[in-house]
Amino acid sequence: MEYGIIFIALACGVGLWMTWSVGANDLANVMSTAIGSHAISVRQALVIAIIFEIAGALLGGTEVTATIRGGIIDLDGFTQAPLLLIYCMLSVSMAGELTQLIAI
Repeated sequence: MEYGIIFIALACGVGLWMTWSVGANDLANVMSTAIGSHAISVRQALVIAIIFEIAGALLGGTEVTATIRGGIIDLDGFTQAPLLLIYCMLSVSMAGELTQLIAI
């Protein structure tokens, strides 16, 4: 089995895990007052959150990846060791997710 498939699966898994925790944190922060005051139901809050979380990812995702790709990381330094870049990106994603999960 190629290592590329394993890295892609790990990146997708961590990405989905991070998406869940960021969405849960956003929903708790933004909707708790509206749900607590009975202005909207939990179901309505979930529908609103789903719509705007997906819209935010679709509308703002390309700018975030462009910033990471060109503004934060110098990819020229990883031409000799591309696996090092993969390890670094996966470890940063996992550390960010664990931090987010602890903050919930």
